[in-house]
Amino acid sequence: MPLAVASITTVSAFIPMLILEGQEGEMAFSLGAVVAFMLTGSWLPAHYLLPLFATRILRPAPEKARENWLEHRTMFIKR
Repeated sequence: MPLAVASITTVSAFIPMLILEGQEGEMAFSLGAVVAFMLTGSWLPAHYLLPLFATRILRPAPEKARENWLEHRTMFIKR
């Protein structure tokens, strides 16, 4: 929830740029639109894809691997 509030606050700071008129509006519109689009576009994968990838990659180690973790880490010293 805090990330959503921070993103909404940042996007709302750029809303006045979207409603400017004239030459200033033409220049500022693209900046405001890009910031709003990129924040929204990065927020969605961070909340939906990142947990999916984390569950796929960060699986618990099998019981045998947990028991021999020190031996596995120091295997190169025994050679």
